Amino acid sequence: MARPMDWYLLNLDGDPAPGDPLAIRDLARRFLTLAHDADHAATSVRGTSGGDAVTTWIGRSGDAFREEIGALPGDLGKVAASYGRAGRALTGYASVLIEAQAQSERALVAGRRAAHQLTGARAELAAATGALRSAPPVAAAPLAPLLASPGPVGTGIALPDRDAVAAATRNHAAAQARLAHARASTDAAGDDLGTAQRLAQAARDLREQAEDAAVHALRDASHAGIRNRGWFHHLTSHLAGSWHTTVEVCKVAGLVLAVAGLVLTGPVIGTLLTITAVVLLAETLRDYRHGRASPFQVALSIAAVLPGVRLAEGARVGVRLAADARLLREAPEAGTVISRDLSSMPWEREPGQWHSLLSERAQTIARREKRMLRRVTAAVRPHYDDLRGRWPIMPEEERNEAITEIYQSVRRAMHAPRALCTPRPMQPNEYGYATRIGDDFFIDVNNNSGVEPTIATIVHETRHSFQLGQIARLDHGLYAHPHAQVWAHNFSLGNYAHPTIDYVAYRHQPIELDADALEHLIGKSLGRLWPGR
Repeated sequence: MARPMDWYLLNLDGDPAPGDPLAIRDLARRFLTLAHDADHAATSVRGTSGGDAVTTWIGRSGDAFREEIGALPGDLGKVAASYGRAGRALTGYASVLIEAQAQSERALVAGRRAAHQLTGARAELAAATGALRSAPPVAAAPLAPLLASPGPVGTGIALPDRDAVAAATRNHAAAQARLAHARASTDAAGDDLGTAQRLAQAARDLREQAEDAAVHALRDASHAGIRNRGWFHHLTSHLAGSWHTTVEVCKVAGLVLAVAGLVLTGPVIGTLLTITAVVLLAETLRDYRHGRASPFQVALSIAAVLPGVRLAEGARVGVRLAADARLLREAPEAGTVISRDLSSMPWEREPGQWHSLLSERAQTIARREKRMLRRVTAAVRPHYDDLRGRWPIMPEEERNEAITEIYQSVRRAMHAPRALCTPRPMQPNEYGYATRIGDDFFIDVNNNSGVEPTIATIVHETRHSFQLGQIARLDHGLYAHPHAQVWAHNFSLGNYAHPTIDYVAYRHQPIELDADALEHLIGKSLGRLWPGR
């Protein structure tokens, strides 16, 4: 069914709830049907593979059958779980979409009626204003008592007609009443239109939240299914198909390298020897499994690998020592203690690169997370407009309540996990902290800062709690933000740069650049650059 097009009446740039819920429900039905069929097939295969005929099938053909069919029930179970999750996610989204479309259509109907009434009320207001201006003021009204009193009222005075004075008074009063009624109608129509606009915006928010939830659920469903085989699997399959040729090549290469090692030295020879030794060890273990090799041959193959292992370990240690020596040479002061694994921290940059890196991250957020950015801006703006004028004179208790309310608004807009937000006094150079203990999250905010640094801190630390929440999703095997792996590495022990140890590294690490970029975008959208941050 075609959707309306006149959403501009509600000050919208398009349909707040686009989509075809019937088509989505049909797709969900197909997914659920496929999930049911896969589950039924998995049950049937399990019953077949566990039957007496299969378990008592002796010989190479029976072994091959059991080996091939062994993973099939599990794969079918993954298909059933994946498509079931996807079907349920689409069903839930279709239901919310129907509700959002109905709500937006009600808002549009009310908006059309309000817009029509507003147009008529404005026309009436213009007419009433013109009528009042054309009606002359009742200058003769003060003479009404003289006209009513007996006796002479003076000579040489042209008194207005008593009926004319009464008519002018009535006309002026009627014009004023008409103007007041027109103004009331205009205000009422404007209020109705505003209500319709808010109702349509609520429908848009409802649809966007449901869409975000459906996207996460579909990605989780995708990860619950059978994963696509990557290039490594194709490579190993190819090598397995030519394993015999590979083993023969390694046998010849091992002899050649062993002779060359008597004359030549270096990591290249050692690495090649290690590779050939590992391949030959794998072949020996394979032969031993099938009874074609003895334990003595396995021991010889293992012994052939050990020198290569020692060589590889020595090379790794040498490379690490060289890297540490380079870091010590580049340290700003002699004898600087390296307390973190700086060699694994690519965010060690020069101070002048911070602005370009911040701008690059801000552009990425504005491009890929624009809905979240719009929600957070809309959540922050009313608090900022309400508090910026009275923040300095607010009591501490009221300020703490405001901080908690701002955090709740920002958390919901950012879809961050629930955290215990604690406003408390801090040092002048401290703003806030975000921490995670297991599945619990905590945020501390300095309640002695100005309103702008406080809101910036809430946005900043809530983004950190969002990062920690995405890392928790990774820990539970769920789909997470594309940068969650980088954030997890940055938050891990030894990889977080503390500002009191290295402020430059602290500002340049990914988690801080991400939070600073979002904070910068929110401040920019509000027309402020957060003084003091």
